[in-house]
Amino acid sequence: MTQIEYLQSGCDNKHCKFTFKSGEIAYGVLTTYFQNEPNKYYLVRSPQMIEFKKYMDSNDFNNMKKLCSPIDLSDLVKAELLDSFGELLVKKTQEVEKNKVDWEARKTTWLKSVEDFYLNINSWLADFKNAELLKIKEKEIDLNEEYIGNYKTKRLEIYLGNDIITFTPRGTLIIGSYGRIDMRGPKGEALIVEPNWDEWKFAKRTPKMKYVDVNEQSIKEAIQEIING
Repeated sequence: MTQIEYLQSGCDNKHCKFTFKSGEIAYGVLTTYFQNEPNKYYLVRSPQMIEFKKYMDSNDFNNMKKLCSPIDLSDLVKAELLDSFGELLVKKTQEVEKNKVDWEARKTTWLKSVEDFYLNINSWLADFKNAELLKIKEKEIDLNEEYIGNYKTKRLEIYLGNDIITFTPRGTLIIGSYGRIDMRGPKGEALIVEPNWDEWKFAKRTPKMKYVDVNEQSIKEAIQEIING
């Protein structure tokens, strides 16, 4: 099929059924969206179209190309507009895609919230750090979570004399919370959760679960508690 024949078919940038010389049949959209390749067609299969449009809105060409395949129109035998049944299937497939959690975005937001949490701690303890009364370091660690997979984050370590206080991220897939960090010292530990993004709280069972805002004062009190017991 030539470019003129394809354009005359009325299938340009519409969900269609494509039949190739190899015998392959594909459902999707042919696009020439990439401005640096105006005469090159790419096939975006129908299930990937929602995500493709998301990246299109931000002109994220690298991720767009990961979701499509280059197509030579000479390999195309037939392009047909979908019938009502085909349109129904595409609609139902896209409904599923819209409801999927963007796990990569979730991970990015989680890692940014951990980074901001550490910035707060550094700010709250800056005077003591500048006076060399304590040291603060970060150490890269690996995490693995269902749906997200393996990724790297950092553990914060506070050195007070011979004692070490650690803040270790445990993950973002936490029931009732967007994330959890475990705070540990030589004589105790504290559980820190994130019920809303960038809203950190100490979770204490006394015996019912009680939540206390994480701020400069509560962090200092927690450090004293798990240092002295």
